[in-house]
Amino acid sequence: MDYVVKLQDFEGPLDLLLHLIGRAKLDIHDIFVSEITDQYLASMKGVEELDMDTASEFVSIAATLLLIKSRSLLPRPPQITEEEEEDPEIALIRRLEEYKKFKEAGEQLRPYEQEFLGTYFKLPEEFPEPKAQLDFTGVTMEDLYAAFKAILDKKAAPEEPDKPREIPKDTYTISGRMRHIRTMLGRAREIRFSELFEKDRNRMEVVVTFMALLELIQKSEVWVRQKEPFGDILLGQTARRNAS
Repeated sequence: MDYVVKLQDFEGPLDLLLHLIGRAKLDIHDIFVSEITDQYLASMKGVEELDMDTASEFVSIAATLLLIKSRSLLPRPPQITEEEEEDPEIALIRRLEEYKKFKEAGEQLRPYEQEFLGTYFKLPEEFPEPKAQLDFTGVTMEDLYAAFKAILDKKAAPEEPDKPREIPKDTYTISGRMRHIRTMLGRAREIRFSELFEKDRNRMEVVVTFMALLELIQKSEVWVRQKEPFGDILLGQTARRNAS
């Protein structure tokens, strides 16, 4: 007598495969030398009753099983290299093992679900953090970007083609430059925007420094001010100004 299953009774193709494996009392690694593949494919007769997304999942696993079964009838190919795709048999076994772990964990949690069924709790209140206020005076973000772009363009001066030059190793990080900016602002009440980039050797370092500055502005650690149009853009520590 054929064993009949309904796909609607399972949470997905992996759930069905685990059911068939459990019924046959097999190890997951032995499914490809058993009748599990044929049983799974036979159950696909009911796939048209499923919605498109769910059906596609069952069909995808079926195609994988067919591929593995077809490959088992051919001579074993040479061992795949790291650049090639993962063996579908290994990939499917790994997915089954991971799914089994989650399913077993779900079964262990089921008693708690039954215990608290019908119990209602107050939803947590939301306390959204206030949006950071950018401390800009007499200057806009567009002005700041224009100043940054001007410095970036200066770093783009063409090198003499035949002149040997040393290519420095990239050592700048955003977090590192944030610390550097904090140190600079800790030593002076305010500094000019251009001073941040005086020791930057190339465009990449300029970009990293600017990104670090934006992070500090976003965190409300740094204020930005321009006393007059087209004047120097000045920077300072917010905490230091508030303390004075």
